[in-house]
Amino acid sequence: MLEADKITGIYTSTGPGDVWKLVFLEQGILETHINGEKHNEYQWNIVSEEIHIEANEGKGRVYVVNNDGSLTSIAYLEGEERIERAKDKQSTYKKV
Repeated sequence: MLEADKITGIYTSTGPGDVWKLVFLEQGILETHINGEKHNEYQWNIVSEEIHIEANEGKGRVYVVNNDGSLTSIAYLEGEERIERAKDKQSTYKKV
């Protein structure tokens, strides 16, 4: 069973020209940072064995925890609809 204390921490991913940092806090808060600057704050919670991020206007993301402790973004949430991301479009964030 996935527990919040296994999720909390800092994760990073590097894309073309950008460094993304996700900071999962114990209070169910996620801070996103781009290139060292805080970008936004969202709510997160555990649904089954996935992490669901609640963003603006009913949109969000779904992450899974990999065997090595990293996170991979596998789907988008738009209201009640779940949209799976193609494997080549999934982003992985390594725990720091």
